Amino acid sequence: MLYSLRVPLSPAQSDLSKQGVRLRRINLTPEDKELLISLLAAFEKEYSSFRAWSANLPSPSAQIEAGRQRDELVGRYHTLMMSQLSPDGWSKFMAYVLGERQKMYSPVK
Repeated sequence: MLYSLRVPLSPAQSDLSKQGVRLRRINLTPEDKELLISLLAAFEKEYSSFRAWSANLPSPSAQIEAGRQRDELVGRYHTLMMSQLSPDGWSKFMAYVLGERQKMYSPVK
């Protein structure tokens, strides 16, 4: 979900608009929203560097290691969000994440 909420390092207005729509659905306080945007920007910077590094890994074992590093990166930002958002903000963020995951795995009717 972090990936779907982040914007590119040099976002177009359409990127910011899409992010704004998603963030409004979470219904955070202005403080939590500002903090989340800041954390998402930091995540995007690190994730972009990771993607550039991992794009041409030569071996399956290197790709497995890259997957572990990606999971650590995501986990670190998950922990930062949990510790820095207000308890209500964290609860709303997780409700959004779980709702989006459910949409991803629900069969289409």
